[in-house]
Amino acid sequence: MRFQVCFSDPDSHCWTPLMYGVWSNDVKLVRELCRVGGRSVVNDMDRRGNGTQWCPLAVAVVRSSTEMVHALLEMLS
Repeated sequence: MRFQVCFSDPDSHCWTPLMYGVWSNDVKLVRELCRVGGRSVVNDMDRRGNGTQWCPLAVAVVRSSTEMVHALLEMLS
């Protein structure tokens, strides 16, 4: 089964599929999302109603996921 994921359109929580992958600490999923097009949103910031903004790398840091931080930095280089 094939499906299409829109990487740049956030959901009602202002998160992209990549953000959910990072939050769940699923490095394999994040690498696959980046491989199929998610790399374009690695630096994107969400926009929250309270004025805070997060990018996937910041989420990985807050979650204390060294492996995820390294995976995201690989996508940026």
